[in-house]
Amino acid sequence: MGRPNLLLFTPDQLRADALGCFGNPVAQTPHLDALAGRGTRFHSAWSQHSVCGPSRVSIMTGWYPHTAGHRTLDRLLKPWEPNLLRCLKDTGYDVAMPGNRGDVFAPGVTEASTDFCGNLVEPTWTWGDMRIAVDEDHPLYRGFWFGSQGDEPRLDGDEATVQTAIRWLEERADERPWAMWVPLLAPHPPFMVEEPWYSMHDRADMPAPIPVESGLGKPGFMDEYRRRYRWNDLTDGHLAE
Repeated sequence: MGRPNLLLFTPDQLRADALGCFGNPVAQTPHLDALAGRGTRFHSAWSQHSVCGPSRVSIMTGWYPHTAGHRTLDRLLKPWEPNLLRCLKDTGYDVAMPGNRGDVFAPGVTEASTDFCGNLVEPTWTWGDMRIAVDEDHPLYRGFWFGSQGDEPRLDGDEATVQTAIRWLEERADERPWAMWVPLLAPHPPFMVEEPWYSMHDRADMPAPIPVESGLGKPGFMDEYRRRYRWNDLTDGHLAE
């Protein structure tokens, strides 16, 4: 039996309980649910860091974030540090990383760790096209909710990454087993989407928010974030939105 192909698909900051396959009664996530139906769901898997970049570094190395000082966004993986993609490449896998994420590996490491990286399909929408639906003094602004992005067709960076992944798989002629990491940006804040997805869910059907209590032995910066960004001013209606 040959070695299996490997797909690591990582939407950024997507909670498990926001997926239908993990029991969310409202979320419509048919493609991720289908992937879960063909694989294994881990019910006791925990992120090693609350910040996205160090968490991805932990996935790539198998290290805790404190092991080599990868505690913050600017502590990228260096050429001499191990990473999963390079290990797979060194053992004979055809390794791909579609998209243009630059917040995991130091310069040159992505190229050295993969057989393909970058885009075969280019986005037509950039951050400069972003619309902000609320004023800066609105509670949702501090909650990083930017609202509807209209109903014009668009190809954002994530869509370009996914289409690149599909195209690479369709066009490759290499007979080696493949391994692909598809790191998406969404649903990382700011929260925004175009139609028809913006209107897909009835806000009245949203589950009640998980209550947040001060203290509970958590680090003090968590209370400071809630104070500084006025998250305590967000109503259940805001959170449903």
